[in-house]
Amino acid sequence: MTPPRLVGLLLVLLGALGLLVLPATPALAHTERVGVSPAPGSSTTGTVPAVEIDFSDEVLPGLARVVVRDARGRDHVAGRIAVLGGRVSARLEDIGPGRYRVDYRVVADDGHPVTGSYRFRVTAGATGTTGTTGEATAGTATSPAPAVEPAATGPATGARHWGFPALLVGVLVLSASARWRLARRTVRP
Repeated sequence: MTPPRLVGLLLVLLGALGLLVLPATPALAHTERVGVSPAPGSSTTGTVPAVEIDFSDEVLPGLARVVVRDARGRDHVAGRIAVLGGRVSARLEDIGPGRYRVDYRVVADDGHPVTGSYRFRVTAGATGTTGTTGEATAGTATSPAPAVEPAATGPATGARHWGFPALLVGVLVLSASARWRLARRTVRP
């Protein structure tokens, strides 16, 4: 094999290896809900000051919507929806005993919308204390509300920033190799 052909083959292999070795972009994996408070299906005694929803990636602040409705259809969200990274918080007012449905719609930083809903129940009890259980039954004591875990971090969230540059480098290497090979063919008589 001649040196120019060897160089071309090495460039093609290097470009293919670059596409395979660098982490794949998680843009193919969409943002998802990773935690909520109060928990879906929970029964809470007392008051619920806010609904918090955590997502696996950051969401766009201006496009987050949360509605918390009672059985009559009245929305109990007070004020603006707060967004900090992947956490969306909605302050609530006038939450009394009853069943509530939380509907949310956010747009992830990759542009994909995420929608969902869940239900929770508030039972009569001492005001100012909040407790939850997964499925409360009559005579069962409730435990304090679990803290919502922060949004996931690690290789999956950091790796998404390498996907496009890896693709760009691969395309540039492959196109440079193709141009070099074509230039070598036209130089020869």
